[in-house]
Amino acid sequence: MTDFWTALEHHIHAVTGQPFVIRQRQPLGGGGINPAWRVNDGQRVFFVKVNAAAGLPRFEAEAAGLAELAATRTVRVPELMGHGVAAEHAWLMLEYLPLVSGGTRAMEKFGRSLAALHAQPRKGFGWHRDNAIGATLQLNAYCDN
Repeated sequence: MTDFWTALEHHIHAVTGQPFVIRQRQPLGGGGINPAWRVNDGQRVFFVKVNAAAGLPRFEAEAAGLAELAATRTVRVPELMGHGVAAEHAWLMLEYLPLVSGGTRAMEKFGRSLAALHAQPRKGFGWHRDNAIGATLQLNAYCDN
């Protein structure tokens, strides 16, 4: 997998315009389907999900979903840094957000943000592509109710 990490370093350099050499890779828990990693160069930190190359369509759908959520400007989502295939591995790279408990005020703010997200005007229900929640396929055909 060494070639994979080198390819990822090159991608980060291309996206940010600054050289990036991984100094630390820390596996993160909770990703039973897609191993997740926190990678950093000593200054910048990114979140990377990895799977077999055939998993790229799921990462593309996740990236599209995050972009659409971000466009609403209602709920904070991590910035998309890219996705692709390198050394036979699909990957999705995002801004690393250190998730910590923010207490009651943070939960209230999140609740209000989530309500604002769901108040966005839409024609019907659904989305332009199917995606997944974990291992479960989510069919998103448009419908009236």
